Amino acid sequence: MKKELHELTRLPADTRYEVFLHTVVENKEVWGLFQEGWATAEDAKGAQRIFFWPSEEFASHQAAKEWPGFTPKPIALDEFIEAWLPGLEKDEIQISVFSTAKDEILAEAETLLEDLEDLEGEA
Repeated sequence: MKKELHELTRLPADTRYEVFLHTVVENKEVWGLFQEGWATAEDAKGAQRIFFWPSEEFASHQAAKEWPGFTPKPIALDEFIEAWLPGLEKDEIQISVFSTAKDEILAEAETLLEDLEDLEGEA
């Protein structure tokens, strides 16, 4: 599995975004990192962003590298779609999808919601 992890984290950002979408729809869950609150960061302009991964393994990998003390925690896909994404959109928090040490994919909540719903409709 380590080889697969290594290969997937080296994929271009747009490909990792597609992997994220397909994996979370298939597994019906999204993974974040938690330690007395969810893993978040601010950019240079003070804009907030929150981080999500397609599996516990990827979240754990990033925790070990960049978020010591944080542990992977699942969020049911239904809850993510119905509560999290509307809340993140309302609060104007950007979403970092499947970030790696190399780069990250920033998505607006509305776009991510549409992409997930489109994919769920195909399933």
